[in-house]
Amino acid sequence: MDSYSGRGSRVAASGTAISSEAEAMADAWEKEKLAKIKKQYDETMETIAGWETEKKAKARRQKQLKDESESERKRAKALEDYNEEMSRINKVAAASRLTAEEKRRNAERKVREKADKIRSTGKVPRTCGCF
Repeated sequence: MDSYSGRGSRVAASGTAISSEAEAMADAWEKEKLAKIKKQYDETMETIAGWETEKKAKARRQKQLKDESESERKRAKALEDYNEEMSRINKVAAASRLTAEEKRRNAERKVREKADKIRSTGKVPRTCGCF
């Protein structure tokens, strides 16, 4: 019986070792993927901010050109157009930010699910690109 219990303890010990290796591998894989997702998200947010800044600057320039008009009615119309354009730009930028945030959350969720599979199986799940 001693030899039997000894084998059981070795299996448990080696199972624990495999589990800790799988855990370490899963953690490393998860950190790498999450860092990649964060980098992509940050780049997307920078692109959105750049687009928004560019469009707002263009709208300001157009408003300034129209403000040089002597007619009060034309100035009021230019201000109204400017405010509408700013509103449109803000809506587009906000929608883009929401989309980027949603994509980031979905990608992070998928990475965490795969990391859990790695932790449970000890292997990276294969993806088949044949479909």
